[in-house]
Amino acid sequence: GVSLDYQKGVFSVTGIECTENEKNITITFHPASGPFKTIHDNYQIEIHLNAKPESLYAQYNDHQESLREVNAESGKNGWRFDADSRLLIISCMPDQSEGFSVTITK
Repeated sequence: GVSLDYQKGVFSVTGIECTENEKNITITFHPASGPFKTIHDNYQIEIHLNAKPESLYAQYNDHQESLREVNAESGKNGWRFDADSRLLIISCMPDQSEGFSVTITK
């Protein structure tokens, strides 16, 4: 953590859900709850997949954004797929105070 305040009960919890159907995988990050103000401004999500996805998009509170295939370590919204390790790496920069979701089209 950023401080030792968690020892005094000052922390936040972010719920994460994953749903899957034949065509899509959706990962939802719910808004953080608790007295600690989160300071995450970039999420890196790693998912094992058998094949490169067709497309990805992020759903933020007030808009939807198509995520482009880029170097996901660049700190920008985007993704890359490592075929050798079958690993999808997604980088998202959401609004800190709101939840968001990422949908992967298989």
